[in-house]
Amino acid sequence: EAVHQRQARHRLRDALILFSRITAIVLIAMAFARPLTGASRNSTEAAADTQRIVILDASASMAAVSHGVPTIERARGVAAHYIEQNNGLRANLIVAGFHPHAVFDHPSANLAALRDELGHVGVRPEKLNLQSAIAAAAEMFAITPNSGATTRRELVIVSDLQRTNWTGVDFSVLPADTQVHVETVAAAETLDNLA
Repeated sequence: EAVHQRQARHRLRDALILFSRITAIVLIAMAFARPLTGASRNSTEAAADTQRIVILDASASMAAVSHGVPTIERARGVAAHYIEQNNGLRANLIVAGFHPHAVFDHPSANLAALRDELGHVGVRPEKLNLQSAIAAAAEMFAITPNSGATTRRELVIVSDLQRTNWTGVDFSVLPADTQVHVETVAAAETLDNLA
């Protein structure tokens, strides 16, 4: 009788231990899977039907070096983040100097070509004409059909934000629903005047 009672207690204890171990393994698996599934779902939703134009400042001031890193190199990294592969994302890259140069005529799903072109962008010995680049982006948004209420238009400007380049910039040429993001790659310390 004592042996049967001990076996019954051990069976109950063994079942509880087995259940707790299985629960722990399932919770660990869910913890590892959640960031992966959540990130892919959120990035897909966020990029669904998005038209994004990235303006990359390639003017002479972008040749400034801070801590051994040229400003244009930091700008390439920031711009590359905005043209990562996402479902539903159509993007374009405008290399902006005095005369802006766009990779495509309108936002495209060919993000690999944009990343390839981004790797070849160099500093131009000219002043930034930001208004001309914004006007080019506005024309691209105008000729690209808005496929519905879920379509988002985004303009991303990656620049060192030199004050003289930003005086008189007018964003009203863009469609009213355009979201504008300005990313600075300026060094924290004041750099020498390259001119």
